[in-house]
Parts: sequence; C-alpha cells; structure tokens
Amino acid sequence: MNRLIKYIYLMFATFMIIIFLFLNINYYDSERIVNDEIKHTASTMADHFDSEVTNWVIRAKESIEDAHQVIEMAPNDDAKIREFLGHEMEKHPEFTLIYYGRPDGTLIMTTDWDEPDDFILTNRPWYLKASESGCYVMTEPFKDAYSGQMVVSMSMPVYDDSHQLLGVISGDIETQTIMDNIVSFNDYTRGYAFVMNQENDVIFNWGDPPSVYLENDLITAASQGLVGIEKADKFVDSKLEGFVQVSPISHTPWTLLAYVPTDAYSNGIAHLRWVMNVMMVISFLAFIVIYYLQKRYISNPLLEFEKQVADIDIEFNSAYRINLKSTQFLGRLQNKINELLESIFQYVTVIENDQEEVHALNEELEASFGQLVATEQEVTRQKMYFESLFKNSPEAVAMFDQEHRIVDINGAFTGLFGYELREIRGKDLDDILTLPDEQMAAKEKTQMVFEGVNVSFEALRYGVDNQPRQVSVKGVKVTYEGTIVGGYGIYSDISKRIEREHHLEYVGNHDYLTGLYNRYYFEKKLSLISQEDLPVAIIMIDVNGLKLINDAFGNDVGDELLIKTAEVVENMARDVLGKDYFVSRIGGDEFTIVKCGMENESVVVLVQRIKEETKKIKIGEIEVSVSIGWGIKNNDESMQAVLKIAEDNLLRHKLTENPSIRGKTIDTIMNTLHEKSPREEQHSKRVSELSYRIALEMGLDDRSLNEIKTMGLLHDVGKIAISDKILNKEGRLTDVEYEEIKRHPEIGYRILSSVNELAEMANAILAHHEKWDGSGYPKGLKGEEIPYLARIIAIADAFDAMTSNRSYREALSYEEALEEIKRFSNIQFDPEVVGFFTSYIESEMAKRDKRRKDTP
Repeated sequence: MNRLIKYIYLMFATFMIIIFLFLNINYYDSERIVNDEIKHTASTMADHFDSEVTNWVIRAKESIEDAHQVIEMAPNDDAKIREFLGHEMEKHPEFTLIYYGRPDGTLIMTTDWDEPDDFILTNRPWYLKASESGCYVMTEPFKDAYSGQMVVSMSMPVYDDSHQLLGVISGDIETQTIMDNIVSFNDYTRGYAFVMNQENDVIFNWGDPPSVYLENDLITAASQGLVGIEKADKFVDSKLEGFVQVSPISHTPWTLLAYVPTDAYSNGIAHLRWVMNVMMVISFLAFIVIYYLQKRYISNPLLEFEKQVADIDIEFNSAYRINLKSTQFLGRLQNKINELLESIFQYVTVIENDQEEVHALNEELEASFGQLVATEQEVTRQKMYFESLFKNSPEAVAMFDQEHRIVDINGAFTGLFGYELREIRGKDLDDILTLPDEQMAAKEKTQMVFEGVNVSFEALRYGVDNQPRQVSVKGVKVTYEGTIVGGYGIYSDISKRIEREHHLEYVGNHDYLTGLYNRYYFEKKLSLISQEDLPVAIIMIDVNGLKLINDAFGNDVGDELLIKTAEVVENMARDVLGKDYFVSRIGGDEFTIVKCGMENESVVVLVQRIKEETKKIKIGEIEVSVSIGWGIKNNDESMQAVLKIAEDNLLRHKLTENPSIRGKTIDTIMNTLHEKSPREEQHSKRVSELSYRIALEMGLDDRSLNEIKTMGLLHDVGKIAISDKILNKEGRLTDVEYEEIKRHPEIGYRILSSVNELAEMANAILAHHEKWDGSGYPKGLKGEEIPYLARIIAIADAFDAMTSNRSYREALSYEEALEEIKRFSNIQFDPEVVGFFTSYIESEMAKRDKRRKDTP
C-alpha cells in the first residue's frame, strides 16, 4: 500500500512538472515564432509586389515588341499601325494608351486628340529616353499630356534597314493601375511598403508609415547598405522596431522596401505571458490542495485498513473484527468484511462439526464440476468456430428458419446489401432481397433447400437502396437430429466479374478511338448476313489526307479529325437509315456502313448527306474531306465481292478528289506556320526572291525558275510541326532545341511528297541543309549528290539569316555576309553557285552605292 501511495505522489509530481515545462517552453518560444512570422510577412510583401510588377512589365514588353515588328514591316501605313495599336489595347486593358511618334512630330494614336500648342513630341520623356538608349526602356512616372494622370511608359525605338530612326512606339500604364493591383495585399500583411528609383526617390507607396521619420530612416539605411537585399533584416529606429525587406524589382530599375512593425503581431504576447503565469500559480495551488485531501482522506485510511486486514487470522482468532478510526470512506467496506468474517466463522463451525460428510460431498462435486467444465469448454469452442466462420466470412451470409424468416446476418451481408440485423430480423428473406414480381421464383429456390437440394445460381438481388446487385446465390440446409430446421443463404458479389466480361466484349468489338465497331465485328457481321436480308449495301468512307495532316500537325490533330468524322458518319446513318445498320472503323482512315434492305437511291442520299456534313467540319484551319464508294448485294454473289466493288468505287473517287484536297492542305499548313511565326513568312519570301535572282544569274530555264521560286516559299514548311516556343524563342537555341529544329527538312519532305506536282521539289527541300563537304543533315549528302536547286536554296537561306536581326545578335551587312559565304565556299556551299551568287550580290551593292551617291 505504501508503494501505491508513493506512485500516486509521483504521478501528481510528474504531472505538475510536465505542465510547468510545457508552459515555459511556450512562454520562451512565443517571441521567436512572432519574429519568424513577421520576417516571412515582409518577404511575402516583397515577393508579391515583384511578381505583380514583373507580370505587367513582361506583358507590356511583349505588346510593344509585337507593335515594333508590325511598324518595321509597314512603317508608312498609318491605318494599319493604328488598327494594330487598337488591337493591342483590347488585348492589354492595363494600357491607358498605346501610340507611335515619328521624328517629324507625327503622333499616331487609337483615339482622337488635339495636341496643345506647347506639346513637343520629341521632348517627351518616353521619346527622349527610348531614342537615346536605342532599345526597350521604361520611364520614371510622369504626368501624361493626354490623360493628365501620372503614368509609366514602356517605349522602344524603330529603325529602318540603314539604322535610321523611324520613330518610337510607346505604351502608358497609369501608376494608379499598378497600385490598384497590389494595394489589397496590405490588409493581410499589416505593413508598409514603398518603391524607390535609382536616385532613392520614392515613386510608389502603400500603407501608413508607423513613424513620420521611419521612411527617411529606411531610405538612408537601404542606400548605405545597412539592411540586407532579398532577405528580411531587423530594423530599429528611435522609437519603433520591425523587419524590413529590400529587393530589386525584376525587369525594372526600381527597388522595393517592405516594412512590417513588430508590434503589429506581438500585441498578444504580453497577454499570453500573463495567462501562462496565472495558470502556473493556479496549477501549483491545485497540486497542494489535492495532495492534502488525498493524504487525509485516502492515504492515511488506506494504510490503517491495510494494517488491520493483515491481522485477520480465522484459525487462531476467529472473533477478530476490523475497527477503523474513520469510516467516512471505508465504512461500508469495513462492515461487509466484518459480515464476511462472521459468515466464515459460522461456516467453519458447521464444517468442523460434519467434516467427513463435507469431504465426501466435496469429492463428488469436484468430479461433477470437472465434467461440466470439459463439456462447457467443448461447447464454447464449437460456438467460437461457428461464430468466427459466420461473422468473418467474406461472403454475405443470412441465416433463416423453417418459415424463411431471417434469424441472423453477418457483416459482409450488411456491407453488400446495406441492411442491419435490427431492421430485417424476423422478415422473409426473399421479400427483403427481391422485387415483387420476382419473389415467387425466389421462394421456390429457398424451398428447395428444405427439400435437401443444394441450390446454386446467379441472379439479381436488391439492397436497402433498391439498386440491383449481380450475385451468385447458394442455399445450404441446417439440420438438427436429422431434421432440417433452417438454412443459410450465401451471396457473392459478381458484379465486377460481369463488368469485366462486358468490358472485354465491348473492347473486342469496338474501335478504341472512335467508339465505332471495329474490323473484327465488321467481318463477323458480314459472315452472318443471309439471302433473306437482301439487298445489302456496303458504303466505304475514306478520310482524305490523314497522313499529311498527321505529319504536319501531329497525331492528336489527326485523331480529332477521325473522331469528328466518325460522329458525322454515325449521325447521318442514324438520321437516314433509322435502324438495322452498323457503322465500323476498318482501317486507319476507313469507315464502313452496312445496311440490309437498302436500295441504291437511299445510298446516294446518305452519301450526299455525309459529304455535306463533313465539309462543315474544321479542325483549326483544316477542312475535312472524305471520299466515298459503295457496293450493293442483290443476288447470291459473295459479300467479299461486294466489298471489292465498294473499294474500287472508293479508289476512283479518291484519285479524282485527293490532289486538289492535298494542295489546299499545303496552303493551310503554310498559313498556319506564318500565323505561328510571322518572322518565318518574311524569311520565306526573301529566300524565294533571292533564290530566283541567283537562278536568273545562272541562266536556268523557265521551269527551273518557277520551281526555285516556289521552293523558296516552301523550304521551311516542315517547321509547322516544331513547337511555337522553339520557333519564336528569344535568344540562342539549346542543343536539345536545335536537334528538334533539325527535323524540319524531313517533315517538309513527307508533307510535299504526298502532292504529285510537288513531289520533285520534295527531294530538294529535304536536302536544303546538306553541306558540300558532307557534314550537313539529314542524310549527309556530299558534293553533286545534293540536288542543284537545294544548293541554291542553301545559299539564299544562309545569306538572309545572316543579314536579318536576331534577339541575340545584330544583322550583318551585305559585305560581311558575302565574305562569310565566300569563306565557306567548297565547305558548306557549292563553289560554282557561290560564284554566281557573288556576281549578283556585288552588282546589287554597286547599284545601291550609286543610288546613294545620286541622292542629294
């Protein structure tokens, strides 16, 4: 008992120590947590503002560069420039205004505006900064002459081929627009932030500074490097302390200072400390009170009780009784023990008087008791085996009596059908699990169990939600002393097996892409058609140019085209034929419709409807076209013979329709490429013209001149399959990206070789990146193995690339580019073609120099 009391004391002491430790840990850790939260908040403010500003600067830069390209291509077309500027305004609502100014003072805007008399365009900040820097710039905030609001301008100069300034394109964003996008964040951070320019002047701010001197102190600290860059540091002025984040803003010349005061988050620390102190005092007092009460009313009485119980000795002192000083808590226990002692004393007296009789009786009782225990153990073991088998069976099991009434169910039954035992105990099993019109048949099956028949079948049974379950049912009888007294209904869920069987059947008969029947189903159904079904029509539909579309736009576009074509064929067949037909996909681009009892007139109507509807389908810029042929079985000829007639009919239509369709597809491919990359369109036109001039210089015939001009336009058609990100990338390509771009000659070859009139050009297009010394791609052809038209295209392509501006380099002059061509003669280029090319370029440069001299 002493040990028990010591354990009680130890438990209370341990509990109090844990409470004190917990309160102290939280007490000393609270200030660190708050400081970490404030540092995180300051960093979050800076990151949020940097992300917002970076987003609109990048969007603005992209818009200005797009306008710059349009003006470069049509510098004097004011209407086109104004139209494009209006289009950019619609795309970028953050712009207040986008405009273009020329050195002569001409200002092109999307709105009408009467310039004030003192307005001098070339003295405006945006014009001066852009023209002086010669590249894309962003101004400090200034007052806009048009709106009268403070704005920031993104400007970019436009030059002609001789690097003469054509003008400056610029877009305004109101500073209020910038503030509106970020000011809401201050409600969350409870801090203060402002933006400085390179001269440490504040140009934006939000939130109220907690001290009139704080802003000047922060600016001084930032300019002298007293606070960190891109991390939050603690900052203390004369009265306040907090954390400040100083970060340069991406893509701008500005710096952000975000300040969060410590007291914005630490007001609750003092209250927390007071509460913890009070809790510690209360806990200590409670411990003292509990210790006193348990010692007085529990520990001391228990020790006294233990001592008196230890003195009990029935054999030598049968009159001994327990007598506690305080019986407030242990009084009833004392009385019960004393009554027990009295009863024991009386029993001992009786037993001592008749010891022999008791001994004999005891032996008899011990023997009977042993038999009873063994029997009970066997019954208990059998019951445990049964209950374990019944309750833990993975099959749903219901026990029923001779009246088919439910006696018990296991957990699997509840899981399968949703019923609890309390809901259905005593109810007819078949009434519960079957619909009214099915109950008679179910009861007959159940009755067979009482006739000694092992019942096993598959059927639908219904749960508490009235939803059907596909189950396997077994009926097992329960006998007692040779009489059937009940049975078990065992239910196995086979819905997944049935579902798998249906899925396998569906997959075996249907096309995975379109959902139509597949070739296997088509051939199986054809073999089942009999003479009673005549006439039988077989209609074959072939999608024109699918391979060309897959090569140019990828298999995803080709798959979408097939899916939409399948939808049209299925819908038209349903509308015209009604029923007793089936539609199949029997090849990559071939579909069939089979209809029994169909005459030629109905076939013509259906074919016309399908052609009309497929013409309405467009995947992007691609128009869908199909060729259709059919055959009709009217006598005992085989279905294979009718299928051959349909295929021949289809082939005749395809031979007459495909060439023009492929030509249209080539036009669509080129238009799509030029929309993806306007720079490619201009490049192709220049290569075409330059190749034509070289061919003229070489004295080629008219047919070759026409071919070389067309090849120049189509030489990069394979780039349609190259990612937009790679085609329009700013800067040099990575090795992986360069390997991807090197695929375009082969792709162009596959596209052009599918069109008969372009097939000869396809070989030259494939070889336009081959080199004279055999180090080119894709085949590594050498010398005269390279088609001679491809050798001309290679020089024109390289010369135009060198004399065109790129984001990562300036364009070379004609003289510099010509020297590069000569330097790689007999290495990369055909020396004979280089000679003709040099003659043409030198004559052109002479003409240019003469024009410059003649120009006053």
